[in-house]
Amino acid sequence: MRKWWNAAAALVVVAVLATALYVTAAPGDAPPPLRIGFVDFQQLVDQYDKMKDAKTELNALMQGIRAEAEKRQKEINQLVALLQQSAPGTEAHNKTVEQIGARRAAAKGWMDGQRARYAERSRSLMKDIYEDAEKAAAVYARINGLSLVLKDDPVKLDMPNPSEVELRITMRKVLYRADALDITDELAVAMNAAHKKLKEMNQ
Repeated sequence: MRKWWNAAAALVVVAVLATALYVTAAPGDAPPPLRIGFVDFQQLVDQYDKMKDAKTELNALMQGIRAEAEKRQKEINQLVALLQQSAPGTEAHNKTVEQIGARRAAAKGWMDGQRARYAERSRSLMKDIYEDAEKAAAVYARINGLSLVLKDDPVKLDMPNPSEVELRITMRKVLYRADALDITDELAVAMNAAHKKLKEMNQ
């Protein structure tokens, strides 16, 4: 609890200093007002059509991997059944044991590769979606005169574990914002329009 408590104390000090500077500064030296926008990132991602396409792609990829894995396992099971039909120590038995070992090793190597492939594609899609949000926020900010756009996801504190509550409080950066500053829907509209245009160009 100490970390976020100390951070809160530091914010109070900064606020006091900022107030003092504002009071002592000459009216002509006052900086322009700071305009801020907030984005509920989870809501934005849920509304983004590219995320929906990404989920469809990943589901299809996973289904393909599962189908191939089941096929490979079925072949191994067939060899195991064949093994039971031969006497231990015979040439046929030993050959089947080797085949089972080779198929299992091949299946493991293939599965490891597929896991890496799936993880890399997931990482790439998440990175693309975040960068799309970043670019859209920058464009929106320039057009509407915003100086700062913050990611402000709702945080629930109803979990029973005190450590989890503390962690979520620590992660929470914004204590209050006016609803008028929320630009989530506007960004979603802009991002979906850009995504639709890009899909049409690639068709």
